[in-house]
Amino acid sequence: MTTGRCGTTTLTRLMKSCPETVATHEPRPHVKDPLRTRPYYLENSDSPESRRTFQEFRAWTLWRLKQRGLCYVELNGMKFYAHSIAAVMPRARFVFIHRHPAEFVRSGMRRGWYDHHPADGNRLTPRPDDPAASKWSEWQSLEKICWLWDATNRYFLAFLATIPRERQLSFAFDDLMNFETGHYRDLFTLVDVKPPSVDEAREVLTVRHNSQDSAEFPEYDRWSNGQRHTLHAIAGDTMRELGYE
Repeated sequence: MTTGRCGTTTLTRLMKSCPETVATHEPRPHVKDPLRTRPYYLENSDSPESRRTFQEFRAWTLWRLKQRGLCYVELNGMKFYAHSIAAVMPRARFVFIHRHPAEFVRSGMRRGWYDHHPADGNRLTPRPDDPAASKWSEWQSLEKICWLWDATNRYFLAFLATIPRERQLSFAFDDLMNFETGHYRDLFTLVDVKPPSVDEAREVLTVRHNSQDSAEFPEYDRWSNGQRHTLHAIAGDTMRELGYE
């Protein structure tokens, strides 16, 4: 579970390096069509429909892999169905990867999020009871992307509080990318499989994947005071909870 821009392509490659796992980034059948992300977030519900959909779309794959003694790892955009997945799959484990909001915001600004981007139709907007809803029409892209980081990570933190500790793992993106710290091994420990060697991990984690930013937006140390104030005003509480300044 991530906000996006947290190395999911790299993580898929890392998990694929273990012969005991089957990892996929964009699995088929695709669940996004019957249950799109934004409407599900807005409804804020763990519905019987969503549970049935996951059972229908994943049961055959999971059964086949279980027969072969393999662990299934899926990294996709279905993060807001976590409650349904946890209920339908009681042995499922959840990994929460977070990243400094300034890096996430910078990537979103460079990609044109909330500024006539083709995927904006399925990007989150505030629920009616969210204080941000009354300000949304006045906000520019910067404010909206700050809110997106905050809302997504708040959802993850709230969800993780509902499941046992042994079913979850949380860490920062930078810790994952630093193979020397060995944090990547925790991923494999969580699902009880042998991790790759340091050399194998280095080969994956030192290569940057899926980096197609286009327009310019400054790094955090060159943000204006106004931009920093905007970020902290919208996401400050969640930043502090995750250890960011």
